[in-house]
Amino acid sequence: MSGYLGLLGAGASLLVRPAPLIIGDLVLDGHEVPGRISIGGKQAVTIHKTPGGGRIIDAMGADPGTIAWRGMFVGPSAAQRARVLDFMRQQGSPYGLSFGDYMFNVVIIQFEYDYQDQGAVISYRIRTEIVPDPGAVTGSGTGLDLAMQGDLSTAQVVLETGASVVSTYASLAGGSGAASGAASAATMGSVATSLAATAGIAASTAAGSPSGYAQIQGGLTAAAATVSTAIDAASAGSLAAPAAGLSFASASALAAATAQAAALAALVRSGGYINRTNSNVASTTAQLSAPLVHS
Repeated sequence: MSGYLGLLGAGASLLVRPAPLIIGDLVLDGHEVPGRISIGGKQAVTIHKTPGGGRIIDAMGADPGTIAWRGMFVGPSAAQRARVLDFMRQQGSPYGLSFGDYMFNVVIIQFEYDYQDQGAVISYRIRTEIVPDPGAVTGSGTGLDLAMQGDLSTAQVVLETGASVVSTYASLAGGSGAASGAASAATMGSVATSLAATAGIAASTAAGSPSGYAQIQGGLTAAAATVSTAIDAASAGSLAAPAAGLSFASASALAAATAQAAALAALVRSGGYINRTNSNVASTTAQLSAPLVHS
């Protein structure tokens, strides 16, 4: 276990982590988030060459290119997570793709992976094509409202499940570990409740109006502030050096550390869904949005 902490090691530099990448229901977090993602495309043109070397260029419209990246899964669930992406490739269905303040509707056109170290390490390459109709995910009206409801409901479940796990391990920690875990679980439960209320707004007829989207935005902003603060607290506890009080000399200390790690995982995942919902809300006014949660 101490070796694992050594890998997390340098501590402070890892406190600022990239926002999760979400494709479909698969959340890529931490080291799974690719360092580089290729985006862009072409302008479709027709070129008419005239005598004397002249040319007339007719711009026909934007031609989005593929969105591609490569990454790695590590650990006991690496092969399983790779198979999820491969299944999505086989289905040929459109999936929501979000990272940072970007949001697309894509089809996976190529996915290849390398099975390494008996499945403990899976490196992969993926290419996706943007679906021409952005309204399927980021448009206004019913499609957008359903997308927001789904993401908010998923974030709620992630937080509620995380709070339950944190409470279980915190009760085994005793002392300050139990108190810290209980406070963390309470925070996650509170955010889950507020997200449920925000999802309720998205499900109502008012969501399709400017005032409805403004209410959703307000709920997201408040939830994101709480989640960001909780992520900072959980990160500081999980990455603390043994000299600062994090030690596995006893079962109670291990339980406290596990509770912190569970809280961090749930908070970061929920933050990804909050960011994607925020991006959807911003699309109603054709504006770019920055992530609300930085993990």
